[in-house]
Amino acid sequence: MALENEETHRLAINHLRAAKNQLMVDSAATPLNSDQLQRFKGLDYFPVEYKNRLEGRFSTEGAGKEVTLKTTDGKTQVLITAGTVTFQFDGKTFTLTVFRNNNLPEFVSTNQKLFIPFTDLTNGKETNDQGRYLPVDDPGTGTQMVVDLNLAMNPYNGYNGRFPAVLAPPVNNLPVNLQTGERKFEDRLR
Repeated sequence: MALENEETHRLAINHLRAAKNQLMVDSAATPLNSDQLQRFKGLDYFPVEYKNRLEGRFSTEGAGKEVTLKTTDGKTQVLITAGTVTFQFDGKTFTLTVFRNNNLPEFVSTNQKLFIPFTDLTNGKETNDQGRYLPVDDPGTGTQMVVDLNLAMNPYNGYNGRFPAVLAPPVNNLPVNLQTGERKFEDRLR
């Protein structure tokens, strides 16, 4: 496997973004309704920045714990913790809880196993009102975890209100502007 550099990273992220646009027009997988599909021109993203690809320290302490999180439809969903990841961003250290995907529709096509629901100061302005999801790869028995903020994505609720989304736990509320990843979807159904 070739070592990743800024250019290969940008190309890989852009490839993933193009694949997601293809998924959004796939009638079997899309959260969009037929009217939205007719108007769909692609998702909007912040530019890819290599500095937003961070190396984090993964800990399995607390892994396996059931956590009940609120959802956007006023209900709750039980998720299982995978552990925590600690990383530095903009000179500050953050520790976020990592969860196991509990068959969330956002990850069905990718078989994504771990993710971080989070909020930041861009929510409601530049990004989805209720926060975003950040897919992360399972480090297996290792302690290094890549936290690539360029991969921040909207839950399906950010496109269509009929899909409930898991709300981030308070520990995953970041007091910074994360102008990275997917922007707010302006053609959202309420």
